[in-house]
Amino acid sequence: MRQTTGQLLKEARAACGLTQKEVAEQAFGDASYQSLVSRWEADMVEPSLPNLRKLAPLLRLSLGDFTLVSSIIHPTPDLQAIA
Repeated sequence: MRQTTGQLLKEARAACGLTQKEVAEQAFGDASYQSLVSRWEADMVEPSLPNLRKLAPLLRLSLGDFTLVSSIIHPTPDLQAIA
């Protein structure tokens, strides 16, 4: 099974020894973003591309790492079902 975006973020954060609050402060300059970091890790919402650009270097990830995860929030539609 492929890893979700939230799982990738959580594992990368833990590997860096950071708390959600520290990620919020260092990536966004605002500890109040901690609740959003929590929601991303729980796969409740997907981070936007601008937010991924802020998170990736802090968590020692590349944007390409996020293309390897599965999305449970916005699954790829079945093109045959649409046709």
